[in-house]
Amino acid sequence: MLDLSTFQSPPKIYGAAPFWSWNDDLQEEELVRQIGLMDEAGWGGFFMHSRVGLITPYLSRRWFECVKACVAEAKQRGMHAWLYDEDKWPSGFAGGIVPALAPQNRAKALYCLVDHKPTHIAERLGVWIARREGGQLVDFQPAPDPSNFDPATHAWIQIYPVTEPLTDPWFNGYCYFDALNPEAVRAFIESTYEPYAREVGEAFGTVIPGVFTDEPQYIRWPRYQRYGANMVPWTDDLPRVFRERNGYDLIPELPSLFFDTGDYMRVRYDFWRTVTLLFVESFTRQVGEWCAEHNLMLTGHMMAEDTLEDQIRWIGAAMPHYEYMQLPGIDKLCRHIDQPVTAKQLDSVVCQLGKPRALCEAYGCSGQDFSFAGRKWIGDHLYALGISLLNPHLSLYSMRGARKRDFPPNIYYQQPWWPYNRILDIYYTRLSYALTQGQRVVDVLVIHPIASAWTVYRPRGLRRTQRLSQELRALNDALLAIHRDYHFADEILLERYGSVKDGVFRVGEMRYKVVVIPPGTTLSRATVDLLHEFAEQGGPVIAVGEAPTLVDGRPAERVLPPSTIHIPNERAAIAQALDDHLPADVVIEGEGAEDVIYHHRRDGTREIFFLVNQDLYAGRETRVRLPGTGRLERWDPFTGQVEPLAGDVADGHTEITLSFPPVGSHLLVMHTDLPPASSSSQPAPATEETITLPDRWTFHRLDPNAITLDYCAISIDDGPWSEWKPVWQAHRDAMVAGTGTPFKLRFRFQVEALPSAIELVLECPERFQITVNGQHVPYRDIGYWRDISFKRVDIRPHVQVGENLIELAGVVAEDTELEDIYLIGDFGVSACRIGPERHGAEGMDFDRYAPEFAIISEKGEGSSRDLNLQGYPFFAGTLCLRQTVELSDPGQKVVLTLDGLHAIVADIWVNGQQAGVILIPPHQVDIGHLLKPGANELEIRLVTSLRNLLGPLHRAGGDQAWTGPNDFMDLSQWTNDYIFVPFGFDAAHLRILRP
Repeated sequence: MLDLSTFQSPPKIYGAAPFWSWNDDLQEEELVRQIGLMDEAGWGGFFMHSRVGLITPYLSRRWFECVKACVAEAKQRGMHAWLYDEDKWPSGFAGGIVPALAPQNRAKALYCLVDHKPTHIAERLGVWIARREGGQLVDFQPAPDPSNFDPATHAWIQIYPVTEPLTDPWFNGYCYFDALNPEAVRAFIESTYEPYAREVGEAFGTVIPGVFTDEPQYIRWPRYQRYGANMVPWTDDLPRVFRERNGYDLIPELPSLFFDTGDYMRVRYDFWRTVTLLFVESFTRQVGEWCAEHNLMLTGHMMAEDTLEDQIRWIGAAMPHYEYMQLPGIDKLCRHIDQPVTAKQLDSVVCQLGKPRALCEAYGCSGQDFSFAGRKWIGDHLYALGISLLNPHLSLYSMRGARKRDFPPNIYYQQPWWPYNRILDIYYTRLSYALTQGQRVVDVLVIHPIASAWTVYRPRGLRRTQRLSQELRALNDALLAIHRDYHFADEILLERYGSVKDGVFRVGEMRYKVVVIPPGTTLSRATVDLLHEFAEQGGPVIAVGEAPTLVDGRPAERVLPPSTIHIPNERAAIAQALDDHLPADVVIEGEGAEDVIYHHRRDGTREIFFLVNQDLYAGRETRVRLPGTGRLERWDPFTGQVEPLAGDVADGHTEITLSFPPVGSHLLVMHTDLPPASSSSQPAPATEETITLPDRWTFHRLDPNAITLDYCAISIDDGPWSEWKPVWQAHRDAMVAGTGTPFKLRFRFQVEALPSAIELVLECPERFQITVNGQHVPYRDIGYWRDISFKRVDIRPHVQVGENLIELAGVVAEDTELEDIYLIGDFGVSACRIGPERHGAEGMDFDRYAPEFAIISEKGEGSSRDLNLQGYPFFAGTLCLRQTVELSDPGQKVVLTLDGLHAIVADIWVNGQQAGVILIPPHQVDIGHLLKPGANELEIRLVTSLRNLLGPLHRAGGDQAWTGPNDFMDLSQWTNDYIFVPFGFDAAHLRILRP
């Protein structure tokens, strides 16, 4: 039951657990140090995730020594060390062990080849001819005799299985495994799960709560897309399994999977249902049951849970897998909130089957400048939709080499804003606790249409499946906009957990009062029977758009109940139909109220409401009607404080006015066993005075300034110097030359004023002979900057005014990674802004700068606007802006507001004391308690990210919603100019309130 003291100090099991990227030569001392950083930052645990760049052999003795050291440190700190079951992803190949054991363990697919000649493929399961008519293939017939084939009028179709070959670099020179083969899955368990049980099994269920399985799938689409992707999943035993489950042979019906021929809807329904169930039983059930037997929670997520067509292509259907995951999850990558259906699928099963939590791998691919506001924007959206455990993506053990470009952001100690991470993560720890108490309140059930998508899907004809996805998304958007929270019913799960009693449609632990049928073609027999029983007991059934006419993919006379209400898939019609049959649980009104969504839970005598403004830029003023009456409180997940609220009580409801800033939210708790709070007295009228501070600030860095040198010339084997090119291109040149080849890299930089301190920062300096302006610079370890692999070298004695040259000489090795280098120190950097590049998309703004930079003297003072132009274009750290503010009578309430803030954090100090930290809108903080009459020292500490240091610096248009490794070297979007995020703020105001 929800408890205030637990909310204020929640157990660490509710805290976020990031993907901790184990991506280098792991050292136990460093691992332990980093766990301490996570603990200080408010995380409850971590997933030990093998990742690109790993040197320590996966699943080796050394690997398990590192795992044991982390488990011991987590135990000492009361944290949780979660396992991860693969070397990179997708799960199942065990780093290569499983496909290496036997050919039958290797991933398979069934390929359909349309040819103009009657060839003979030895592996073929069947061959057909089809007549060409109007650009279509019709009249499919078995073709036992190729002599009758006429290529002018017919096509020759062969369907045959293919097995993935070994040698795939992503799979460590092996390949993916056959997830439809239960013996291959057993080999995966024996090679991965059981060694963990032997090594650290005593910690299962305590320090080690569970294990993450990542994107298992029954077909590897990236491999086959280049070949036209006319594929469906396959395993050797599928014909036998299909006959046993469906009563007829699959092989003669194979053309119906690829073409609209024969009784194709029936065949596709049976095929996709069969392979979905086989995948669930072979992989998820088998792994989940092993975890249950060993006191572990299976968590993680399936591949491609988002759209109907993607689910079919990769996994069949997402929701049936969640039954066998003790803590099921999804991923929500990129900088947007455009996957609500994915979260609703997960939340539905979690609530229906009484799962304790719902996990989401979040934030990956959002770029290095992804802010706290962005994290709250996405996080609150997810929590309103039912997520209750965040798995931040990604925390890098090392940023050496390509690791720094591993689908940023890097949410870890290397970021300048890291010391402030705890503020937001304690917020989500408290929210996770609150939103797992009691039971979700949802009245509307939507029958999930994945089976309809099965009937119309074909690999090279996605239009009809995509249309069903679009219709489903439109229905979702309408329901959320009119504030009708809903759940999905998966028809496979409905067969076991669905029932009707007393006019209520039950799925497991949940009870629903209205059932909605989305546009589709078919329903299962079990669903149809339940719908008729529900309607006979007076339950409303609403069919939206095109109603199904098939049962189990077959024509049927009796599908929907006669009393079904048929409406178009339009928001107004959906709202009216629901209003006619079911009073709304929560009513939210006001301009833009459709952007506010809610989450309602009931915990004994407590009603819990979480309301979220999904708009990243605009606030909302709303009037909210809540079911029930009693003492209403606002619980603040940031501070743990509780504030009583007075609402208007009438007709068994409580109404209250709520204001939401951009990405704002409210966690409300109503105690129905306590009387409502009395109306609060009106505050005394106040006078308000706004002072705009002069845009004159002195600057003081708390971190070294920096400049990135990402262009170089290369000489290979004492050959001529190349033209100046991006370092990543020079790296490719060196690797083409081959191991053992000597090379030199040359970097240049301009100095207009000699700095008092300047250091070179590079990776693996021990591998290079370093010269600066022709003078040898020996490397000695004086520490690192930002990352453990970013080593510092003092070059101040060798730097001169004018052009400077740095040369690095080395020999190509198998693990050579040539990377950008950096200069750090006490200096400014001149820059020339060309103009805006892109502004106002997903919280991202970008400006374009000319590729002309020089080290200069710092000005020490200037404007708060566009600090990139004032010496800090590559800066990754904290810059203090100071000024003295004269106030004759400051009063007791003075709010500092920053307009146009472009920084991850604004840490506000007044007269030497911290007043508050600005992480999210509104960008303001009350500083009145620290002000005094007369002169006041105001300091605004602006904290950046790694974005302007690490990039991608040359992607025209700036970062997109998805940022991945390719964005750093995509020549199709390349510009030699530099693309930076802005740095600074437009104006600062003091709003003085006096009674």
